[in-house]
Amino acid sequence: MPIVPDPSRPDGRRLVTSDGRPLARFLELERGGRRVADLLEPVAGVPVEEVATLAATDLRGWRIAGGEELGRLLVAAGARPARHSHVHTRDLRRHPAPADWADAETPPGVRLGPVDHGPGALLAAYAAAYPPEHPDWRHEGRPADLEADLAGVLEGTAIGPLLAASRLALDGEGTPVGAILVNDAGGAPPFGGPWVGQLFRHPAPTLAGTGRALLRSALARATIAGLPALSLAVTDGNPAVRLYDALGFERVLTSFSVDLDQGALRS
Repeated sequence: MPIVPDPSRPDGRRLVTSDGRPLARFLELERGGRRVADLLEPVAGVPVEEVATLAATDLRGWRIAGGEELGRLLVAAGARPARHSHVHTRDLRRHPAPADWADAETPPGVRLGPVDHGPGALLAAYAAAYPPEHPDWRHEGRPADLEADLAGVLEGTAIGPLLAASRLALDGEGTPVGAILVNDAGGAPPFGGPWVGQLFRHPAPTLAGTGRALLRSALARATIAGLPALSLAVTDGNPAVRLYDALGFERVLTSFSVDLDQGALRS
């Protein structure tokens, strides 16, 4: 059996050879109906090329999220790229956010408030923030149903329950123009725990600075609530990384996700 439990961590699995020699370890998850081998990494001393060869055979039908070298080897074997991203985190115990960020300064005519609107009310700003050419859609394409995509984060089915650190940005008429949605991803930071499931704002020039205000407010509210950290993933090439760097987030991992579709790989 190529996949066996890894007793060292919850939901942990090991990828082993036919004679039981362990090659890699990962977390087994399910997202969008697809099995995911998350944080897949070779065990000490095992070449990544050997892991890629076995994964391409024994994990067909899975999504693999691991290091960049592993991802590129699998793509070369015929896997389909899904996302090239970087995980960033701010440790709120070592670097708590200032309390006055909770009511962060916003652009004129914009105020922050609780998340008390449904996905339909946020859809216009969300769609404008993520046009088809956005880096997040580079490999997989823009979701056909953006409202359902947003609803999964708001309702806690995509990542985990929504936390009170989440905030909306609203214009003078009370219409949402942006949001930061913080979810409890389960487990411990930086790859679990409090997680920014979405951060977006309408791209209108008059709203410049709204994303910064939303993130500062969420960081302060997470600190006040005693949360240990706030983490997120940003797609490679997304200029938003400059904001995360400016607000004290540190890169802790680069991940290259690929889909090992049945029958798609070259032997």
